[in-house]
Amino acid sequence: MGHYGHKHELKDQFLSHFKRTGIIFDACHAIDISRSTFYRWLEGDTEFGVRLMEAYQVAYKYNKRLLDSVPTHKRHSFAHVINDLPSSG
Repeated sequence: MGHYGHKHELKDQFLSHFKRTGIIFDACHAIDISRSTFYRWLEGDTEFGVRLMEAYQVAYKYNKRLLDSVPTHKRHSFAHVINDLPSSG
């Protein structure tokens, strides 16, 4: 696989991890890249940016459903995490 193929595979792996948490640092750590590499990808690859926003929507909806599954009386300890997220549009 050439350099381009490897980079494309890493981007796919990043997005897969990002969909689970919505946290850039965690996704970078999971595939062993620096955040500066992530930001270079974001700056230089419009398609990656679009795919990142799609992955963010998945992560937001998943985490929102997760929070909604917690009994109301137990939400107060971490509800601010979801409330601080930008709107999913």
